[in-house]
Amino acid sequence: MRLISRFIEEFKYIKNYNIKLLLIPSIIFLIGIFNLYSATHTNSSLARVWKMQAIWFSLSTIIYFVASFIRIETYKRFSYLIYLGVLLSLVLVLVTGVKGMGAQRWLKIGGFRIQPSEFMKMGLILCLANWFSSTAKVKRIELKSIILPGLLTFIPMLLIMKQPDLGTSLILFFLFAAFIFTQRLSWKDIFKLLLVLFLASGLMYQFGLKNYQKKRIATFINPDSDTLGASYNVIQSKIAIGSGQIFGKGFLSSSQASLYFLPENHTDFAFSVYAEEQGFFGALILISLFAWLILELLVQANSLNNLFASLISVGVAAFIFVHVFINMAMVMGIAPVVGVPLP
Repeated sequence: MRLISRFIEEFKYIKNYNIKLLLIPSIIFLIGIFNLYSATHTNSSLARVWKMQAIWFSLSTIIYFVASFIRIETYKRFSYLIYLGVLLSLVLVLVTGVKGMGAQRWLKIGGFRIQPSEFMKMGLILCLANWFSSTAKVKRIELKSIILPGLLTFIPMLLIMKQPDLGTSLILFFLFAAFIFTQRLSWKDIFKLLLVLFLASGLMYQFGLKNYQKKRIATFINPDSDTLGASYNVIQSKIAIGSGQIFGKGFLSSSQASLYFLPENHTDFAFSVYAEEQGFFGALILISLFAWLILELLVQANSLNNLFASLISVGVAAFIFVHVFINMAMVMGIAPVVGVPLP
């Protein structure tokens, strides 16, 4: 009876739901599922991909509602444990992980393959939100105060780089940067951080990147250096986006996808197919939906009385923004290809 009364009590708060945070992602999903079907309908081996995506979305929607009834204090209480659990799974990946396409990123549990690095994105958001909300009483934090959260970010970044997965490592770094942006740092400390970042970038390029990753950066700077190799995907992607012109070629009419000129057209380069079929105006609608979603999250963050919850909202907004920006930038050739998918 107590459980039923608790549920009734919680259900009263349904009127406070920000329905836009469910509606906007659902619209983006519908656009994505049609685009996925269009990208794979000529490839029999990928015929079930869009159906599986629809099933995962349905399950995710159920999880969304269940998770929303859990009190925010519970998330805060278990945030460090969640982070530690995912961190241990990243270690396990390097020991017993499943290999595929030259990388070791997955754990096989039953009939499923789980990628722990994806869970680390949310685990890090919870962890950093807890840390920074606990130090919020200080008017201006000092540089030494971010050493520990920096380590909490750097350790999973290093483990994920070993898989190797440069894209996800960058996502974790930008999430950390977003949290730092919410803090009161002096300009002197900001300059020091930028100097450390510049030096760390040089060291990472020299000692942390694989040869194929360095080649992607080199071909980004000079795309004509390897048009049939490392630059091929981006060149075909830019052809697809450009050929969409203003209004696009129409649904199921992507020549780059149907004629197999564009590799990974249902994953990393899905936006290229969409832009070819829907054109500039279609792309503008999709970008506007993402911008609306991010804005709603930031408005919510500003209106919440609970700082931990507010920082989570900022973290999720940063999470979506970084994915959208990096993916669209790389498929348009204005950023190196790092394998970050469009949400």
